[in-house]
Amino acid sequence: NNSATGAAVNLAFNTVNDYANGVQSSAQGLKVRSNKKFGVTVKTNNANFSYTGTTTPAPVMPVSGVLALKVSANGTGGTIASPFSASAFSTLTSTAANLISNGNNGGNQTFSVMYEATPGFTYPAGTYTVDVVYTATQL
Repeated sequence: NNSATGAAVNLAFNTVNDYANGVQSSAQGLKVRSNKKFGVTVKTNNANFSYTGTTTPAPVMPVSGVLALKVSANGTGGTIASPFSASAFSTLTSTAANLISNGNNGGNQTFSVMYEATPGFTYPAGTYTVDVVYTATQL
């Protein structure tokens, strides 16, 4: 959306099947503008989700193993860095991981990602949030 902060992505769990199998987002588009080749890393801003709800003490849900990402489209001219791919979801963590390598310079280098959350049945109802941080760095 041409800003440093994108729109919130909400993954609602409405059925037992959602909890058993997880919920996927629609594709979320990102754009890089760079006058040099670039790489993109991805991480979460915290190792655990923040919780808003009525349970006390607040449950601690880790991001790793619950929130995953896949690259659903890559128009950067670069390659998708392992362990990420276009065909399977890979877990996110609070440690920066390479997502796009060797993207081409230009003003409209786009890629899209999808998120998948699979928390299972362990955690109580509420709202769990975490920021996903993308960093583009010139090579």
